[in-house]
Amino acid sequence: MRDGPTQGVVVNLEPMLREYYEARGWDLKTGRPSEAKLKELKLV
Repeated sequence: MRDGPTQGVVVNLEPMLREYYEARGWDLKTGRPSEAKLKELKLV
């Protein structure tokens, strides 16, 4: 943020994104659902 109470705070999104992808069953490199997740959802 440029101003306000969080001025200068930088959030490292990488760990949160990794956790989100893992929770959803998505591939960490591509950001797409994994083959296993697609099968679980009966999409392949």
